[in-house]
Amino acid sequence: MSHFGCTKPVAIAEYFAEATRKRLGDVLDGRPSLEKAQALLFLAFHEYTDLQGAKGWFKFGTAIRMVQNLGYQHDESRKDNNVFNNNEERAQREAFIDREVQRRTLWSCFIMDRLASCGKRRPLGLNVADLDEIQLPCSDIAFIRGIKVRTRHLGETDQDYANRRKRANNSWAHPYGHTNGSRQDEHESTETNGVEWEVGAKEGELSLYIQAVNHFGNVMKWSINTSRR
Repeated sequence: MSHFGCTKPVAIAEYFAEATRKRLGDVLDGRPSLEKAQALLFLAFHEYTDLQGAKGWFKFGTAIRMVQNLGYQHDESRKDNNVFNNNEERAQREAFIDREVQRRTLWSCFIMDRLASCGKRRPLGLNVADLDEIQLPCSDIAFIRGIKVRTRHLGETDQDYANRRKRANNSWAHPYGHTNGSRQDEHESTETNGVEWEVGAKEGELSLYIQAVNHFGNVMKWSINTSRR
C-alpha cells in the first residue's frame, strides 16, 4: 500500500480513480465501447460512495447512453444459433459469454441508476418498458461455463414467464403451428431447441437482486412523487 504514497484504503481508491479519469479523457469524443462504459461505471460508483453524488450520477448517465448506443438493450441471443454450427460448441460458448458480459454491463447501469436516482433532481435514465427485449442475467454457473440459457424479463410474472416458455416450446416443436394431440404437447418443457430455461431455484442471484432493486426504485419514486419521504 505504501507503493502508492498512502496507506488508507480511501486514499488508494482515489489514486486509482484519478488515474482512470486521466486515461478516459473526454469520453464523449470517439466511439463508445464496452470498456469505456465499464470504466465509467467503476468511476461513478467510486464517486457516488465517496459522497460525490452529483458527479457519480452524471457518469452513470453517460454510461447508460453509451450502452444504449451500443444496442445492449436489444437481446441478440435468438440469433446465436444462426452464427455457429453445432460442431463449434466452443465458439457458441464464447459467444454466449460475450453477450452475457454485455447484458451484465447494461444491468449494472440499471442497478446504479435505481440506487443513485433518489431525488427530484435525478430522474431515472432507464425505464423498465424499454428493457423488454433483454433477459435478466443468468446464473453464475451458466455464465462461467458458457452454457446458453434463457431467463425471465424484468417485470415478468411467473405466469407470464411460463406462458413465454410454452409458446417457445410449441413454436420449436411445431414450427407450422400443428400439434399431434399427444400428452407431450401439453407438457411445459424447460428446454427449447437445446437451450435451457432457468426457472425457480435455477434462477441466478443477480437476477433476483435486480428485481429487488427495481422494487426499491418504484418505492422511492412513489415516496418522492407523493411527498411521503
